[in-house]
Amino acid sequence: MQSLKSVLVTDRTQRDVLSRNEKGTYGADDLNRVLRAVSYLAERMEGHGYALPFDYYPAYLISASAEPAGGGTVTSALCYKGERASIKAEPADEYQFLGWREAGEVVSVEMEYQFTASRNRELTAVFEAMTDVTKFIPRGQTAGMRLSDGQELLVKR
Repeated sequence: MQSLKSVLVTDRTQRDVLSRNEKGTYGADDLNRVLRAVSYLAERMEGHGYALPFDYYPAYLISASAEPAGGGTVTSALCYKGERASIKAEPADEYQFLGWREAGEVVSVEMEYQFTASRNRELTAVFEAMTDVTKFIPRGQTAGMRLSDGQELLVKR
C-alpha cells in the first residue's frame, strides 16, 4: 500500500521542489493555492453526491475570458467564500477596455473588478479595437474639435 506522501509527491515533483527550495518544502503561497483548489474540488464533488471524509471551507472559481480573444489579457481567481476577489483586464495594443460582463450584463467598467466571492462566476472582459481617426482627415489638412472642458483639439495629417 502506498503512503499518501508517495502518491502526492512523485520523484519528478520532488526534484522540482528541491530545485526551487533547498529545504524541499512548499512555501505558504503554494500551500494556500493547493488548499483553495482542494476546497473548490471538494464542493464540486459534494454537489455530485460524493460524501467527503473531511471538512472544508468553500472556494469559488472566478473564471475570466477576453472578447475578442486578442483584445487583451485577463486574470482569473480562486477565492474562499466571503473573500475579496479581484480580477484584472489589460488591453492589448490598439485596443481599449470597455467593461466586464456576466451573462450578457455589464457588471463593472473598471479594469480591476473587485467583489466578494459568493459563488462560481464566469466573467468576460470586453475590448474594442481603437479607430485611427486621422485616416479620415485628408493629407495636409487639419481637423479640430472642441472638448467638453472647452479646450480645442487639433489634428494635422
